[in-house]
Amino acid sequence: MNQNAHPTEPVPGALGIGFDIECSDKLPPSGDPWSEPFYRENFTPAEIGWCLRQPDSQLAFCGLWSAKEAAIKCSPELATLRPIEIEVLHDGHGRPMLRATRASQQALASDCVLSISHSGKIGMAVCVKQPARPVPTSKPNDALPSPKRTLD
Repeated sequence: MNQNAHPTEPVPGALGIGFDIECSDKLPPSGDPWSEPFYRENFTPAEIGWCLRQPDSQLAFCGLWSAKEAAIKCSPELATLRPIEIEVLHDGHGRPMLRATRASQQALASDCVLSISHSGKIGMAVCVKQPARPVPTSKPNDALPSPKRTLD
């Protein structure tokens, strides 16, 4: 280990993991999330709409909030974003995924895998930033072994 390196500095190409757990009672009441400042300032309209369609919208907001916090913790680059700039979407199978609203951070968000879970009034999430994959190098044709020839 480099003795001069700060212990919290990320290692290039390393796996990043963020985890967050929250109690839904700690979020502001979401009577009308479209007008409540906490929800308007931290969730996109798509996220608010998704949460309102869930059986327990307060718990759904708690899970998304935990996911945004986990994403911020897993990557110093994502930590530069405000929560509203990190959008949690769901694919056709209901699996959560991240989208950064800043184009410059979208590729980084795409490298993250997200999981959200709920139990009772608790929402929790883990976000894993996959390490950058090395670009495979190809050998020039002359470095490849030549096929064996047989004499007839």
